[in-house]
Amino acid sequence: MADWTVQYEANELPDAATPVWTKGGDATTIEISPAGFLHVVSSDAMLIYRRSVSVSDATGATYEARFKVVSGQTRDYPGDEINAQICLRLDSDRAENGEVNLVIYSDSIILYDDPTQYYEMDTTDDYHTYRITSKNGTINVYVDGILRLTSTTGYTTIPAEGFTFEPENLGVAGIETSWDYVYYRTDGAFGPGRTLAGSRSTISSRNKIIDREVIESRGKI
Repeated sequence: MADWTVQYEANELPDAATPVWTKGGDATTIEISPAGFLHVVSSDAMLIYRRSVSVSDATGATYEARFKVVSGQTRDYPGDEINAQICLRLDSDRAENGEVNLVIYSDSIILYDDPTQYYEMDTTDDYHTYRITSKNGTINVYVDGILRLTSTTGYTTIPAEGFTFEPENLGVAGIETSWDYVYYRTDGAFGPGRTLAGSRSTISSRNKIIDREVIESRGKI
């Protein structure tokens, strides 16, 4: 089993990590909590972190993040339109449209460009693992290891290839999230591996500072 291309463990600020994530915007709170999680409380400015890397649609890519929505908005706020606030974006070199945009609300997740694909869940009750795979024009989204969304039309035009996580991208104050990790790999589209159930991604609460043995063991999928 191969390694992830990049593993951001969220125990240091993304724009201080190695490799670095480029920061855009700001927030009221951006800190590492005593337990070793990236803690963000949004202001009236957007906040995004991006890694600009080459992503081949023919080869496929896998993008996974584990985090908790501490305080967020429901999918029907402020109206029926989809408001992309907490997002995970995977951008490939797909000829016409290559961006996958997964939007996470407090009560559901949805593909921004294929609103028929949504899954109702409580994203505030615990940390959840969200995995996106994209290859040859097919998107799959897994939540805690279970396939929840799939689409061949949920793409949009992209500005550049890469991976982005966005604690808040509309300038709405008071959106609060706690991030455990953000991983990606650019060598294929892989569903959850057999080690997922035994990884620390299934542990609801812990102190990452002292949980070194499990941290070291989670480098493979």
